[in-house]
Amino acid sequence: MRVRDRHNRGVSSSSTEPSQPGDTAWTAGVVGAAVAGFAAAIGTALSDGLPFWAAAVTTVLASVAGFAGGQVVTRADGRAANAALAVVLVVAAVGVSALALPRCAPHGVTCLIGGCPDFSVYAQNRYEPYGAALRVAPYREADQIGGFDPNQLVPVDGWVRTRAPYPSNPAPFNSDVWFHVADDSGWVSFAGVRADPTDPAPTNFDTDGGRPAPTPDECSGTVQG
Repeated sequence: MRVRDRHNRGVSSSSTEPSQPGDTAWTAGVVGAAVAGFAAAIGTALSDGLPFWAAAVTTVLASVAGFAGGQVVTRADGRAANAALAVVLVVAAVGVSALALPRCAPHGVTCLIGGCPDFSVYAQNRYEPYGAALRVAPYREADQIGGFDPNQLVPVDGWVRTRAPYPSNPAPFNSDVWFHVADDSGWVSFAGVRADPTDPAPTNFDTDGGRPAPTPDECSGTVQG
């Protein structure tokens, strides 16, 4: 009976052996990495214009930061080092995303996502008011920050569709197309430019508005944000 008792006590003690601290820390790290990586993946997917490589690097950095964060929670030894590593990795992930996002200059001008190599259009000289308004965004209600003189050459590098600024204009100059100025200074409306220089119309009711500016398919883009 004593032998059997010892055997049973041995089985009982082995079945209640506590998990090792290293196992708990590893599990916490994996969970932290999964949560942080998933959050970063969702965040980068919702960021307009963020290149794939930047999204991938940001997700990896966030995952490693999440793993380090799991170690901070579960391990007393090396806690300060893991906390510092997590902070550095989070800052690095945010920095990569911020640097990779397209920028427009000057500050406040809405960015073009996509587009094509520069091509030229001309500020209209057909109808009053002559010339083309330069705006911070492709909307008529956006702030006007400048303009182009009649028949002035306007280099552009893409176009988008938003809302028609002059819906009562005769077609096609009632279009909802806006052109992005190639130097990132702003946007001009489809109605504000032409494919060629133009002469003033006899009246503002003349239906010959001139040759419309081209909108090549490969130059179509979207606005950021």
